[in-house]
Amino acid sequence: MNMGDVFIRNAQCFGDHPAVRFEGRTTTHRELFGRIRQVLSALEKRGLKRQDRIAVLSRNCVEYLEIYGAAAVGGLIGAGINYRLSLPEQTVILQDADPAGVFFEDCYAHRVEALRASLDPSVIYEGLS
Repeated sequence: MNMGDVFIRNAQCFGDHPAVRFEGRTTTHRELFGRIRQVLSALEKRGLKRQDRIAVLSRNCVEYLEIYGAAAVGGLIGAGINYRLSLPEQTVILQDADPAGVFFEDCYAHRVEALRASLDPSVIYEGLS
């Protein structure tokens, strides 16, 4: 059993039970898995496939969990980028990860613009809003 299987099983067995409570918002296991499927579908439509790497630059939020859930269910590889690191440190991590997609919280859009110059131009960029 892998993490993707856990999301699927929780949706089946505990669908109406809370999966996440964050900032006054409650999401059930069924709702979470529905969003995970939507995110995975969007990633696949953009050309990402099993074993592709995705990077996430964000603080804790439900969307962060949805992206990592989509990665787990779809066989993608997630690489977290610590938002507290300096721009040069984040650059090294992203160059090493060689992601096909970078997802970021909107408040880091300026940081991502600075990081783009050091990455493959085919990388997909998407805000989390």
